[in-house]
Parts: sequence; C-alpha cells; structure tokens
Amino acid sequence: MKRVDEGSVRGGRRHLAVVLCTVAALLVGAGCGGGGSGDLTNQVEEPFAASFHVLNTANLPVIGATIYLVPTSEIDTTPFNGAAVRSGAAEDRDEPLEDAVRLRGASFPQAVTGPDGTAQIENVPAGRYFPFVLPSPGDSEHIPGGCGCRESVDAVTLYAQPTSIVMSSQPSAAATYLGSSACVACHIDYAGHATHAHRLGFAVPGNLSPMQDDGRYPQFQDGWNQFQPAASHVGGTVVWFSDFDGSRGFDKFKTTLTDPTLSDPLAVNYVKGYLWRDTGDQRYKITLENVHPSAGAPGVGDPPNLWTLEVDLTYGGALYKQRNLVAIPGRKGRYPLLQYQTEGSDGRYDRTRKVYRDYHLDWYWNDAAKTFRFPAASKTFEGNCTACHSTGFERYFEGSTGEWLSRAVSDPAGAFDIDGDGDKDEINLGCEVCHGPGSEHRAWAISNFGSGMEARYIVEPEYMSPSRGMMVCGRCHDRPSGAGSVINSEPLNGADEMARVGTSRADFLANFTTRKGPDVKDLWNDNLHSKSHHQQYSDLLKSPKHRNDRLLVVCSDCHDAHGYATFEHHLLWSQDNSGSGGLCHRCHEVDLQPHMLALTGDTHAGGSTRCIDCHTPKTAKTGAGETGILLGVPNGTSTDETIVDYQNDVTSHLFMDIPKKTHQDVAGEIPSRAMPIPFTRSCGQPCHNAGGLQFTKPMFPQQPHLPAQLDLQTKR
Repeated sequence: MKRVDEGSVRGGRRHLAVVLCTVAALLVGAGCGGGGSGDLTNQVEEPFAASFHVLNTANLPVIGATIYLVPTSEIDTTPFNGAAVRSGAAEDRDEPLEDAVRLRGASFPQAVTGPDGTAQIENVPAGRYFPFVLPSPGDSEHIPGGCGCRESVDAVTLYAQPTSIVMSSQPSAAATYLGSSACVACHIDYAGHATHAHRLGFAVPGNLSPMQDDGRYPQFQDGWNQFQPAASHVGGTVVWFSDFDGSRGFDKFKTTLTDPTLSDPLAVNYVKGYLWRDTGDQRYKITLENVHPSAGAPGVGDPPNLWTLEVDLTYGGALYKQRNLVAIPGRKGRYPLLQYQTEGSDGRYDRTRKVYRDYHLDWYWNDAAKTFRFPAASKTFEGNCTACHSTGFERYFEGSTGEWLSRAVSDPAGAFDIDGDGDKDEINLGCEVCHGPGSEHRAWAISNFGSGMEARYIVEPEYMSPSRGMMVCGRCHDRPSGAGSVINSEPLNGADEMARVGTSRADFLANFTTRKGPDVKDLWNDNLHSKSHHQQYSDLLKSPKHRNDRLLVVCSDCHDAHGYATFEHHLLWSQDNSGSGGLCHRCHEVDLQPHMLALTGDTHAGGSTRCIDCHTPKTAKTGAGETGILLGVPNGTSTDETIVDYQNDVTSHLFMDIPKKTHQDVAGEIPSRAMPIPFTRSCGQPCHNAGGLQFTKPMFPQQPHLPAQLDLQTKR
C-alpha cells in the first residue's frame, strides 16, 4: 500500500511536531539498528534487531511504553455483519491492532522504551508488521497507537534504519472546553473550518454566525427561502398535512404543497402549515391551522386551532435536508416539526421523497380529539439529538418545565445561546470535538511558546490506533442505543457524557451503549448494507479496508475534517476520477477495462466508468434521493410503486459486496422499495433492460462477490 505524502494531503497545513513516521533520521548513526545506510542490496539473515525512538507531539520521550510488532497475519479479517456487531460476536476483531495485541500480543516481537524513549526489539523474524505502541499502565497522557501504526512495513525496512514513532498526547479528565474561537486565535490556518458541513448543522434562520460559511452549499438556504416575507401567516408558503397513519414512524402525515383533495377526493386534510417570515420582527414562523372536518373555530382551545410557533433554529441544509425546530410557549427547549428536502418532488407518490416530509407533527396532534396539543416535554431536540452536534456538550434536566436540555461551550462566535445564560454557544462541531478540551493545551503552549514543545495535552487523531482514530467519527456516524438518562441513539454513558476523543471501541461499547450498533430495521435484510443514514462508521467497521494486511483505513484517509478539501463531501481527492490523481487511485492501481471484464464479463462504459459506479452504491437515505430507473411513466399515484426505482443519497462504506439485481433485497421487490444497486443508477437506464428488476425472487442463488483486491494491484 502506498504511503501518501501527508503534506500533500493537507495542503501543507499540519500541526506542530509533524514527523512522518517512516524510517527517521533522528537516530541514524554507526551501529544504530544494525547500521543506518538503508542499503538493502544484501538482505540480512533473520533474525535481527529493530530500533525505535518513541516521542510525543511535544518531542518528549514516552517512557515505559511497549512497542509491539504485530504480524500482518495476525489481523483477523473474518467477515462479520450487523448481527455480530449487536451480539458482540465481532468484538475479537473489530479493533484490528488492539484486539490482536490483547489476545495474542504475548507472542509478538516487542520491547519496552527506556528513559530516553528508545527501545530495541531483538530477533525479529522476516515478514511484514504493524508497529503498535501501548503506553505503560500508569501513563494517562498518551493514546495507544503511534503514527505509522496503520500501515504495515517490511522487517527489512525496520532493520535498515531506526524508526521514530510519535504518539498523541491528550488532556486530562480535568481539562475544560474553550471554544473554537480560542483555538483559531493561535491556529489561524484552520479558520477555514467555517466552510465545513459540520459547522453548518444548527443555524439561526437568516443569520449565520461568524464561524459559519455556507458558500460551498448553494442550496443551504433553500429551506429558509420557503418562508415567505409577510405581515401575517396567510402570506406564507402552505404545506398540507393529510391522511394520518398512526402505524408509521415519525412521518404519520402525508405532506404536499397543494391541496391533496383536488386530485384525490378520498384524501382527508388535517392541518395546513403556513411558513412565513414576519415582516414585523423578521422572525421565521410556522402557523398551524386545524382544518380537519371536525375541527372547532380558529383561536379556540389551548393550544388554539390556529397556532403560531417560532422557528428559532434549523438543523441541516448543507446536504439533502433541513429540519425546522420550534419554540413552545412556556418551554425552554426546541422541538422538531417539519423537514425540507432539497431533492424532493411532490410529483412522487412516495411520501418520504417529497419536498416536505412530516417530522413528528403527531407530537403536536391529538388524533382522538382531532385537536392540537403541546408536545411531551421529553421530546426536546436538546434532550435527544444535540450530543453529536455540539462542542462541550452537557445534558441537564430542567425541573421547572420537565425538559431534558443541553449546554455547549460559550464562544463569542457561536451560533446560538442554547442554554439561555446570555452567551452565544458553539452548538456545532468545533476543533475540540476531535482534538479534546483545550484548556491544558493552551496553558502549556503559552508557557512553552517558541520551544518547539507546544503541541502537548491535545489529541492528534492521526497518531492513534486505527480503531481509536475511526472512533472519533464513529461516536456519531453510527446507530447504537446509548446508556444515558434518556435511552435513544445518542451514545452517552450513565453520567450523560459523550465519549471523549481517544476512547477505544471496547470502552465505547461497554460504557456508552446499550445496543452496540444499528438496529435490524436500519439495515437491509442481508443485515449488512445500511438503509438508514449516519451509519458510515458501522459500514467501514465491517469493511476489509479497515482490516487487512496493508493499510488499516480510517475516515480521515479519504475525508478532510478541516474544510479545505475542495471535492464533494470534503473528500481529499476526486471520486469522479478513477485515474491518476483520483480518490481510489491513491491506493489502488487498476486497469479498469480488464478489471470490469474479469468481474462482470463486460467493459461497460470503458475508461469513463468510475470506481464509485459499482463499488459505492447509495444504499441509505437521509433526504429524498433521486429517481432512478423508470419502468413506465410516473403519474404520482400508487402505481408508481411498481414502475419507479429510486437512488438514495448516502454512500455505502462497505466497499466489498457489490449488490446486484439478483440480491435478496432487489429480486422480486417492488422497485420503489428495493435496495439501490449499481444497476439501478447511472449504468442502468442508458444501457440495460430495466425489466430484469421484476424477475421472480430469487432468480439465482446468492453468490459472494469476489474481493476487488484479487484482480487489481495494490500500491505499497
């Protein structure tokens, strides 16, 4: 596997103490590690010795750490699925290096660092290894892993020159959050994080904060623009809510932008929602009008049949959807109400793919009495959703209203005062979510300014083990059930705390979850492919890219967390370019046409075919998705279910089993409900007979797809 030049990856924007963890010149000298010439012309006879120098990001020696050379053959690549995650059956191999060391480490070549951070491992057999460092039991500052631990290296290379390993420092449990404004004051190069989608989660409608820049997302304000400026609600955009179905999840009402009874006399309207921006106070508002046939007079009742709620926050908008959060009179929290879908169309029959999707209007509706009601105090957005979306998150119970609420770190450039203390808060993801609370780091850096030792007590995710590095994102890009006071998908422990960066997956599962991964309903019937969104981590966890003998891939190998990468989804390289300089080509050299011919018997679109056309189907959905193959002419009625196939909008991160039209979740399924596969995307409509989607289930026995690695060259 080729080691990508880290400088080019980040455009030169690196932290202090950046040392590429290849063979280092630091210790090279006569007699050190068997000589430092690096001349491999005459390879040495095994066994031999390998020398190491272990430092932290402040260039201080790490003492008493054990360096393990994990043989590549000891990485357990046995596949597992969602059921194995939920049951815990996968936990002997879901942290590739740490599980190998925990279970079999006593037999690995190893040595302990001395007072100067150096160590020598004797009698190293020939082969390939992952160098992995485990801090001493009493060392609470350093995180297991060490830079370079994610890529295997040949023993001869270890012999040729002594190796420098840099470990990540971390703040203590007493450290506190400062807010990203404090971080950027020193790390000015990272001010560009304002353009990252993580910064644009929560926003005050029409009023972005100084650390929010939506310039990369031209559709971001589309949802806001649906709120028409008007002196009263009657001038707003009207959303009709009809045909209540109590058996559904959060979208019990159908939603349309036109009166559904005009085209369907059997439709029953319940509520009209008016979206308007009050020209008197410039606030965004939703007025709900009870139009059910049994409704009483407007203005009567508590809440009344004509009820205006202020939208003081929205969530999302950068990608696919935006949710409106409203304030309830007499309450302190915010409550979700309606979801705008960027790619939605009211011409679709499927209620989940229209311009608007009901998002818990049932919380505001008493269907027995056909009247409005106040949502339960337990339904606050703060108490159910903000843990993964804010910096310095704290949950607390407000006894006066019976609501679970949350706090975030105060920041002068924050987006909103979430806790009502008069200070703006960083209610989106900032620097400290991935690097840890910064108070101790700032104090240390100021006192050691100019020494070259400033980078201490702050986490460098790239220097952690692959499983801990991936957990930085995995805490939230997953669907477990948490262990907090309110059991939902927020991964909180019994004290209602989020796992700090650097947490192991084993600790996370044991203390922050009650269900260890996505529920059965969040996966397709093969218990493998994701159906629901924010499951990228659980996909990659099961992928051979994260468990192999070459490069243990983590999220940051493809995505930029700082907002500088110019490609879609903050990818570091273009996913649309399958040649030199493209995303996949960074690690794989593939002659595309022979590759496709060998696996499928066809060269498809030749050189213009992209790797992603086959290997990353969009199996999961967060917004409305797009129309795929058509087997007829859509008319917006139930007949469309059998003739319209849809593309979803969230990429599968499994990178292994490429589902085909014979897959159990495609064969024989109603097209609109079938799992999206490559055949139903760009390669299907122009070239293939879509009628094959309607064959009897199953048409062929399911055959495991050969791993792509078998017929392509992998760079080292």
